[in-house]
Amino acid sequence: ARAPAPAAPAGQPIMEMQTVDELHVMLTIMPGSVGENDFVVDLSTPTGEPVIDVSLIRLRFDHQDLGQSELRIEPAANPEQQEGGLYHITGANLSVPGEWRIRVTIARPDQYYKDVDFNPTIAAPP
Repeated sequence: ARAPAPAAPAGQPIMEMQTVDELHVMLTIMPGSVGENDFVVDLSTPTGEPVIDVSLIRLRFDHQDLGQSELRIEPAANPEQQEGGLYHITGANLSVPGEWRIRVTIARPDQYYKDVDFNPTIAAPP
């Protein structure tokens, strides 16, 4: 019998940071494995100020075998989705292990949309 694989990696949230046009975008995926996850998009300026004027964040999930799905965070309609530059939503979009691309599109008043790509590797469920 094989020894069970250590459970630690599946319990580690995935955190990735990107910068686009003076906007710091941190994506946290918890627990970071297949199934339901919390997605937190943390937006800040280079000086660390939270960005709170976002009108829409779209998360588009791409997998080579499955195609696309998306989640939308609409802070104006759902104020509980936003607190001090942290925008969050829960979804089961990461449905198989492996390489994913998550394109985060950020809409703010009077600005062009900003797209940021993250490429997490999703673990099998624990």
